[in-house]
Amino acid sequence: MSSILFVCTGNVCRSPLAELLLRSRLDDAGLSGIRVASAGTDAPVGAEMDPLTQEVAADMGLDGSVHRARMLDRAMLEDADLVLTAARLQRKSAVQLLPRAVRYSFTLLQASQLLSVESEEAPVTPDLNPGRRRTVANQVTAVRDHMVRNRGALTGGTDLTGDIDDPFGGDISLHRRVALEIAESVDVLAVALLETEQVSER
Repeated sequence: MSSILFVCTGNVCRSPLAELLLRSRLDDAGLSGIRVASAGTDAPVGAEMDPLTQEVAADMGLDGSVHRARMLDRAMLEDADLVLTAARLQRKSAVQLLPRAVRYSFTLLQASQLLSVESEEAPVTPDLNPGRRRTVANQVTAVRDHMVRNRGALTGGTDLTGDIDDPFGGDISLHRRVALEIAESVDVLAVALLETEQVSER
């Protein structure tokens, strides 16, 4: 089974929301076989999702009540096929824990930008029929490899260093803004996974 790991600082705001969003998108599309998880580099282990993040998640139709914070460790990174962090600082921490993770770790904003680079292949419109259950072979590694190939493709004024702000301690408007930013990037990733899955079926 392929694995995607989201990482932030406390694992109570950004990364668990990204986890819930991607799992929901893939489940709605009937795509199984991808394990989605999250962890924090300085997590209060066992803590619940931040109440304001839970509120925003509920507005998106997601239930964050069962989430409990986990501390990022080397084993999680070894098990992951793709690591997506909220900010560059967490990516640096992940690579310090497992140096070879540098090859498959990106910030979530970097991933979104890299996946938006136009491919020479014709785009495939994903089949979002929720009644059709599918399995996954190597979509995550294919999407990851696409991002690796495109690292040097974005030049000029493109910003590949963007971080998603930490909303912890902020008001509901900050949580909503951050959630929207996360959702936009997660949607890009979900579509890429679904498109790759369809190509693999041909």
